Formats: sequence, structure tokens, C-alpha cells
Amino acid sequence: MKRIILLLILLYSVTSSSGLVHAESTVDGFAGLPWGSTAKQIAKVMQEKGFPPDNSTMTDYYNGEFSGYYAHLYFDRKNDALVRGRVALCRSPYSGGPSVVHECAHNIANLLAERYGPPTGRQPGYKPEDFSLYWEPLRSSGSSKNVSGDVISVSLQAIYPSNTTDGLVLITFKNISLEKRILAPASPQDPPPAQD
Repeated sequence: MKRIILLLILLYSVTSSSGLVHAESTVDGFAGLPWGSTAKQIAKVMQEKGFPPDNSTMTDYYNGEFSGYYAHLYFDRKNDALVRGRVALCRSPYSGGPSVVHECAHNIANLLAERYGPPTGRQPGYKPEDFSLYWEPLRSSGSSKNVSGDVISVSLQAIYPSNTTDGLVLITFKNISLEKRILAPASPQDPPPAQD
């Protein structure tokens, strides 16, 4: 297992350094929405994409698609501003079990590596058999003045709970800088946040 992951990381490193992989170092949002999007904006874009809300468990939770896989999309907001997006996909037992989850994780890792380059490393705190990679620090491109050059992290985990018939692939996109700014105490000279 460790050899396969190390081989993939080595392969990504070799192909990206030889110019075979074009990697972007920017992440300007999540699921077609820019960082800082409001709940209204999220709902509008998800409706336009035909992704229905699933409010049975939480708000900002939609059923949709990610890279051709059926997925659940979660939008985490702070002060009504999108700061983190998560995608849960290839959930077993629906997808066919742990081997399908693991294969899905490899496919998504390849897609992420094509886009962002080789992974930076393994996520700490996960069991060795869990597939856990991260890409950090990435940046926002500055297409929005509010997030110019923000630090972004992307992580990928294949998570297998204690019962071996269940599992899922979880991808997280997080704007670390924007979340820190939102959670920081406001100073008197700060302008009020923009409204819809």
C-alpha cells in the first residue's frame, strides 16, 4: 500500500518536472463559485446546475456531480461567506465496497495532480491504510480583490470506518486566509462586509 502511494508520488514528480503535467497553482473557489459566495449565490448556482439541495441533514448540502462521479457537495460558510467546500463521493456500500472506494481515490488523486501538480504530502492523523494526500499551499489568482493571493489547501482522503463494508472519498477545498480574516476581530477602520 505504502509502495503504491510512494510510486504515485514519484510518478507525479517525474512527469511534472519533465513538463508532461501542466499544473495550476491557483484555486479561485469551489464548484463554480468564487470564495466568499453567500448562501443565496450558492443556492442559485446549484439550482442552475440542476443539483438539488438535500436539507434533510444540514444546510448548504447538495446532491450533484464531481469529475463524473455522483457526489454530495457541502458548502461551509463563515459570516455567510464560502470558505470551504467538501465533496463526498464513491460512498460504499452504494459504490461496490472498499476496493471501488480505493480505485476512486486513485482516479481523483490523478485528476488533482494533473491540475495542481504532485501532492505536497500525506494528511497527518489518518490510519496508514487510509488514502490521505494534500496539496498546500496553493493560492487564489486574485480574480477577486477580496481573495487576491489567499492561501488555499486541497486535501483528499479515502476514509474507511471500523466496519470494512463502508467507506467514502472526501475532497476538501479550503481558503485558509479568508477564514482567518473573517474570524479575526474587526478593527474600527474596517469597512462593513458587502451585502447581496
